[in-house]
Amino acid sequence: MPTATKGTIELYGGGISVIEKPRTAASTIMMIPLNFVPLAMANGANYVLYLPSVPSVWKNPKVLRKMIFKALRFVILRKWHMCYERALSAIYLEDTDRVAQIEYIFHTDLIRKLAGFDPFLNPEKALAKTYERLDTDMIFYTQQSIDPYAEARKANRKSFTERENWSKLYPSTWRLEHKVSSEEDVLNYEPSLGGLSFDKVFEMFSQTHAHHQKLYRSQLVPGGYYCTAFMWCVMHFGLEWTIRAAARDPRRFEKLLSRFAEISLQDFKAWSMCEIKAFISHDDICMTEGPIMNPSWLRRYIFPWYERLWQILKARGIRVIFCSDGNIDKIIDDIAKAGADGFILEPSCNLESAVDRYGYDKIIMGNVDLKAITFGKREDAVREVTRCLSVAGHCPGYFINVTGSIPDNVPIENLESYFEACRKYGLKQKSSLFGVSHFSSTST
Repeated sequence: MPTATKGTIELYGGGISVIEKPRTAASTIMMIPLNFVPLAMANGANYVLYLPSVPSVWKNPKVLRKMIFKALRFVILRKWHMCYERALSAIYLEDTDRVAQIEYIFHTDLIRKLAGFDPFLNPEKALAKTYERLDTDMIFYTQQSIDPYAEARKANRKSFTERENWSKLYPSTWRLEHKVSSEEDVLNYEPSLGGLSFDKVFEMFSQTHAHHQKLYRSQLVPGGYYCTAFMWCVMHFGLEWTIRAAARDPRRFEKLLSRFAEISLQDFKAWSMCEIKAFISHDDICMTEGPIMNPSWLRRYIFPWYERLWQILKARGIRVIFCSDGNIDKIIDDIAKAGADGFILEPSCNLESAVDRYGYDKIIMGNVDLKAITFGKREDAVREVTRCLSVAGHCPGYFINVTGSIPDNVPIENLESYFEACRKYGLKQKSSLFGVSHFSSTST
């Protein structure tokens, strides 16, 4: 605890002491417990508020109380905004005090433990509390005007099954493919815009995003889109029929893609009008071994749509972050050329190569291996953190992240070790030369 001087209010983990003179047993004239503002003094942080040494202030309880609660409000708001501001700095490739973090948490037991109440009573509030307790800087978020899951649910509820083995609190919804029996069924499909006008789509996106940003007030909530281009067909017909139809008649398949992409086009325009700073553009075009389709095919049929869609967002200063399953190493340059401001990298991607090429020019997220944290020991979770930070921790736009999401089957003790290691090793040290930040491999 810092030494108190006359005319200070000292805020620390146990409460607020109002002190008139150097600390003695008799000098504390008021104590206000901070139980009602958990985490306001997180990580042992201390705050000293200097008040004017004016007798009228110290002898007037109302004035003193007002100043104390202003100090409290400052500390709480500062904590709420620190994570948001850190994320904002990282997406603009500005210096930060520590490595930024983005997570997608589904883990029921972790949420229950950190929220402090039964998360099934209010899942949204419980998850928001979890992100706040973990000092997470940014979250994943996507929304589109036509949700293939929702549309299929309306048509036939039997086409859905809820997989609770992924997360009891947030069960993963798996949809059976549309019943197709030939490539012709795919190629003849006529996507619908869903009947929503642009104004209605904008209103929906804007209101829903504002709700989430208010809910996750400590974190940066991006815009996002799950079916950017290729994913529309995968979600509707399944991967096998999508590939077969594309091979059967590339020209007709291109027209099908264009009809789907028109939905994306309207939605991206609506998103561009919303109050967002960043946008996660998801499209699963890769597997662990590399691209699903030949890169030359992607360059002809998919990447031009990326460039067109992303330009809508970039024209309004919104940072675009590309997300795909699998290994994007062979096409990362194409994605950058199409206009992506950053990439989310799965463990199959070469983090060292991405850092060498784009470490100071692009946002880089992820690469922490979920398998190591799920099936390894505590030390394996720590090693994943130090591995990623030793390679990318110095990059201004790097976000550490367990790639994908964190489901229920991850041992909670491994998760706790992971987040503890992120806090311990994620601090950046500034070099006196040029003010450059460097990853700190030791705790402070």
